[in-house]
Amino acid sequence: MRLLQGSLVALFVLGCGGGVSADPCAGGPAYPDEAFATNASAELAMADQLLAMNALVKDVNARPTAAQLQSMYEAGTPSLSSIAAPAVTASLPALFASIESSAAGTWTPAEPPPATGGRLGGVLFSARGQDLQEALEKGLLAGAHYHEALRLLEGEVTPATVDRILALYGAWPSFPMDTKAAVNPDRFSAGYAKRRTNPAAETPGLYLTIKQAFIDARAAAAGGATCAAKRDAALEVLRSGWERAMVGTTVYYLNSAAGKLEKSNPTDAERASGLHAYNEAVGFLKGLRALPASSRRGSDAQLDEVLATLLAPSGAEVESYKFLTDGVTNLPRLVQAGTQLQAAWAFTADEVANFKVNY
Repeated sequence: MRLLQGSLVALFVLGCGGGVSADPCAGGPAYPDEAFATNASAELAMADQLLAMNALVKDVNARPTAAQLQSMYEAGTPSLSSIAAPAVTASLPALFASIESSAAGTWTPAEPPPATGGRLGGVLFSARGQDLQEALEKGLLAGAHYHEALRLLEGEVTPATVDRILALYGAWPSFPMDTKAAVNPDRFSAGYAKRRTNPAAETPGLYLTIKQAFIDARAAAAGGATCAAKRDAALEVLRSGWERAMVGTTVYYLNSAAGKLEKSNPTDAERASGLHAYNEAVGFLKGLRALPASSRRGSDAQLDEVLATLLAPSGAEVESYKFLTDGVTNLPRLVQAGTQLQAAWAFTADEVANFKVNY
């Protein structure tokens, strides 16, 4: 991966005003879209496959089998399985089996946990409280989409490469900054970057900074060797921003989970929603932990510490049911984990406060 010195990245950011630049290596105000669908056709097809898997697991009337899910995971050339980190692929057979065994049941959190999982408040949980759809989706956003983007960054980066990375990120050349747009809404990691970006702020924020980095990276990639430094600076800005968007979103979900689960008499729907938010955070963290430590800011040890705090230790089953069966003891872990993430990723207090809001 091209990791650059802070001074070079800062110089790049200062030059990203958003207007048409006289610099032949810099992009204009918009991302070119004429070749995007062709260049990113494989990545767009894999995105559709992930959406189909998500929909199947969410469907309260569906009864997906482990074999069916494995087949969908391996379908296509390339397939989701071909771009995922090995540790992610190794974890999925057990996840698929849990989805199959839980799909027809009803889940009641208890100590000790029941033999199988089921639905609580419409959400599909494992016996120990893992939100099975979020484990799949968020684990693959970090452990497959982002993992593949990092691999592409290691090779020759052409304009077509940048298009492919854009599709993996979940944005479109139009960059609508809208997760509910009628045409080409922001989705996947791009959708979360949008939610972490205050449109009224004086500074661009994560979504707009990443957008400008994609525009300039593509322009510089077209400029060849002359533009290599500008290209590499842009690529590092978008890579770092993407990672921060994922980790910042875990901060949001941990805070959201704490607010929902600390209620004195939560309904089943509120308990399910709180545990769902917790599992969104854990899914991202598990996916990031599957990546090489050299490809992210947080170290293996730091991520292991956060996951252990969250009762979701690396290489072991999530035990989030304990947030429901013994909240007095375990709910403080959600705040503790947020503090650990802030230290590991060197977030400022203002950044953390901003992360806790959905825009």
